[in-house]
Parts: sequence; C-alpha cells; structure tokens
Amino acid sequence: MLTKLRKKLGKNIEKIGYLIALFLPSPNIITLLGLLFAVIFFITVLLKNIGYIYALIFYLFSITMDVIDGAVARATKKSSKLGSFLDSITDRVADTIYIMALHYMLNLQSIITLLLIFGCLMISYTRAKAESLGLKMEGIGIAERGDRLIIIFIILLVYIINIKWAYYLTLALLLLILITIIQRIRHVLIKLSAITVKNI
Repeated sequence: MLTKLRKKLGKNIEKIGYLIALFLPSPNIITLLGLLFAVIFFITVLLKNIGYIYALIFYLFSITMDVIDGAVARATKKSSKLGSFLDSITDRVADTIYIMALHYMLNLQSIITLLLIFGCLMISYTRAKAESLGLKMEGIGIAERGDRLIIIFIILLVYIINIKWAYYLTLALLLLILITIIQRIRHVLIKLSAITVKNI
C-alpha cells in the first residue's frame, strides 16, 4: 500500500534526498545511522526510567533514516550493490529489534514474538527469491515493510493510551503479516506456473 504512495511522492522524496545529501552525502552512513537509532530505541524501551517519549523519538529517527538513505543514494548517484546489500541486512536486523521491543513492552507470548519475526523474514525472503527468479514483487502483499513500520508506530502511540489495545493491534499486525506471506507465495506460484505452461 505504501509503495503506491511512495511512487506518487517520488519527486518530493528526491528533493528531500538532495537536501539531506548536503549534510550527509553517504547513503551507507545514513543506513547505519538508522540501525543505530533502532538499537537506541530498544535500549530506551528496556530502560523504562529514561522516558517512553525518547523511545518514540528514536524509533522515528530510525525509520526516517530508512526512508531517506535510498533518496540520498539516488540524489548523489552513489547507488551500489554494497549499499543495497547493507540496506537489506540492516532492515532485517532493525525489524527484529522493533519486534523485540514490542515483546518487552507488551509482554508478548514467545510464540507471537517468534511468529512476528518469522513472518517478517519470510516476507523479505519470498521477495528476494522471487526477484532472483526474474519476478517483480514490489507492491505485492497487504503489509509490505513500510506498512509494517507505520503500524508499529501506531502501536507505540496507542501503547501510551491503552496497553491492551496496543496488544490487540500487534495481533492484527501478525495477521496482516501472515496474509502477506500467503499473497506473495500465491503470486509467485501463479507467475511461475504461467511461465512453465508457456515453455511446454
């Protein structure tokens, strides 16, 4: 869902990329900063005496870095295979950190936490494998990474008001993740089956 919005805002994001590049010209540094902010976010969640508002701020910093690193790479023409690999790895680590933070905040059952982590990794893997086979996967699935990050932010906000509501929203997130896995696998099977039929 967010993919379509990002395409519509493409030019504006590019302009932001040019602006950020004046201060942080290295997209890889921005990617690593995003991971660093994710770690600090997790630490502030664990150290409850620091203040929950700081956790929210560091989460926003983290996902903002995730959005602008690609824009800066395009603006500075520094897109590279190394940057793509680094971005993919740090995204997976950050996703796990966000979920572990929810685990500690909401006292999630271990099975729910494991399913959330497993689901996020599976969504990523199905896309990576499908694209290695020549299939386009952008926009496939109801809960792509950008959508999940927004939902997690909503959960963090709702947590301030009512912990139980935040817990139920987390269960809804898990459901969306599982649906996305099914949607992506179904999409790949249909596309590969069509290719197989053509080759017969």
